[in-house]
Amino acid sequence: MLQNLIDIREQFPLQYEKGMHELFPYNVRYGGTFPGTRQIASDLGIKHPRLNGNGRSAAWVMTTDLLLTLSRPDGGYYLLAIAHKPINSQEKKRTKQLLDIESAYWKARGVEWLLITPNEYLPEVAFTLRNSIPWALGLAANNEHIVTVAENIQHFHGRSLTSCLCAFAEVFGSMDLAQRAFWQCVWSGKVLLDLTRGWRPHLPITLISAEEFWKFNPIASRRTSWN
Repeated sequence: MLQNLIDIREQFPLQYEKGMHELFPYNVRYGGTFPGTRQIASDLGIKHPRLNGNGRSAAWVMTTDLLLTLSRPDGGYYLLAIAHKPINSQEKKRTKQLLDIESAYWKARGVEWLLITPNEYLPEVAFTLRNSIPWALGLAANNEHIVTVAENIQHFHGRSLTSCLCAFAEVFGSMDLAQRAFWQCVWSGKVLLDLTRGWRPHLPITLISAEEFWKFNPIASRRTSWN
């Protein structure tokens, strides 16, 4: 849902030995090299994770759950690293140690790192977004349909989603297109929907401020469980 998102890399491997900055593939040049997880673990006095089996042992390659590449207004790029863990994961000593390594790894590179747990978002919001994924991430509606929804949505404040979609479907000639245009407007922040409303069509549409809307998103608002 971040409008300046360029790329998402899942389970991104962290460098074990020192190496170049992760923005190097985007032609962003940083001087020198940056410490790998081996050095960071040693500096923190933490045992680096290892993989053992069949009488052999090797260093375990640590990963970050999500590494986002985002664009700057001046045309440059920056990174945002995100770990997702269950509630109270930091209470487990070994998990906390591994998160310490991961946090220090990105700090050494000047990259903001967030620890997201279910405490950082409302389950109702997650449920609404999960159920709208087929339309939000489906075939993109064209700009004309997006603009039509965004410019006319105020007329449907307090009315059911069903009546809203039926009205746009009549204009567009397709309920599927109406669904895609509506939810793509929501996901892009062009329709500031109260995401706690649930996804069922008979429920009313409630529009809120941009500040309230983006607070639903822990990544956009940079919330973290890390302390």
